[in-house]
Amino acid sequence: MPTYATPQQWWDRRPKFTAVTASYTATTEDDVISCDTTSGAITITLPPASANPGKVWVVKKTATANAVTISGTETIDGSASLLLYSKNAHVAVIADDSAYTVIELRDGHEWSTGAINTHELWTDGKEIWRKTINVGLMPATATSSTAHGISYTDIIRLEAFMDNGTLWLQLPYVTSNNSNVQVWVNTTNVVVRTQTSSWTTHTGIVTIFYTAA
Repeated sequence: MPTYATPQQWWDRRPKFTAVTASYTATTEDDVISCDTTSGAITITLPPASANPGKVWVVKKTATANAVTISGTETIDGSASLLLYSKNAHVAVIADDSAYTVIELRDGHEWSTGAINTHELWTDGKEIWRKTINVGLMPATATSSTAHGISYTDIIRLEAFMDNGTLWLQLPYVTSNNSNVQVWVNTTNVVVRTQTSSWTTHTGIVTIFYTAA
């Protein structure tokens, strides 16, 4: 790690910002590493934790495509590597005498139609993923199916709504006059069933939270 003659020199030091577009081996001088994954996946290799106790690195993913893998000679919270999937996701890790410890991990909160790792864990320890599906216009007193394209072990929850640009309604939608809209997921599709033709100008959006198979 860098050495400083006086505490003031340490205090005055400005964090070093490093922007990369390809895989990169970090140094002890790096503080914040910004990863533009537009052209491909990026691997950030950290210096040995055992040789740099107390050193913190922040790694951020700035593009939608591809992933960032962070690894080093020791484990990160017990794992060989850590991945950032969504745009603007970032992690801060600190080195100790034998490993790296995550001190902050933020999902980028990117809502796209691709599969996004939320970095949360389900009760069985598996990572929770999410995927948002545009199911199109609501059918008229009928049932429609839209392929979700995921392979899952468990469905954790659904978040769904329909809107026509001026009126936003949570799904499932239940009324006293049977203008109901139901939504559910099976092994291959998101299924929507309506009991009226009143919603045919409304587009449905369904987000599935799941653990991957």
